[in-house]
Amino acid sequence: MNKVYLVGEIIDISELKFFYNSKKHNSQLEIKIKTFESNIKKSIIVNMKAYDEITDIICKDYKIGEIISIEGQITGNMEIEIRDVK
Repeated sequence: MNKVYLVGEIIDISELKFFYNSKKHNSQLEIKIKTFESNIKKSIIVNMKAYDEITDIICKDYKIGEIISIEGQITGNMEIEIRDVK
């Protein structure tokens, strides 16, 4: 399993979806963050997806313009799935 750790500013929270009668997930949220610029790298925009409890946490506790720290995983289709937020 691979892990991804990112810190950045939330620039978009969109695509809140609910799944009925799904065995895998109940809800999904797509967010975009802009990482911080450093001496080594320029900032980048990263698209990520959150599911179920993480979706609830992000919707309740975060809004556009706030800083978020995430732990995620790169999935088989090369998307980042958020596993934990701080």
